[in-house]
Amino acid sequence: YTSAVLVRPQLFITIQGNDAVVSWSTYFDGFTLESAISLSTAAFWQTLPGPYQTAGGIFRYFDPLSGSGLKFYRLRGP
Repeated sequence: YTSAVLVRPQLFITIQGNDAVVSWSTYFDGFTLESAISLSTAAFWQTLPGPYQTAGGIFRYFDPLSGSGLKFYRLRGP
């Protein structure tokens, strides 16, 4: 018998100038960042392609802020 521990990536979002900076641990290499403007079941999730910037064990994606309102982010596993 072996037990497994499920580790899920955490996303962090900060504002830097005119960008939303989305970051997560490089431990989750192979994951793809996606965004949507709604969380409804019919939401269209758009892939935000890499390669992502890395610094100090962290992936970073700079997404320019727009006047369109809310935006949601998620990581899609490999």
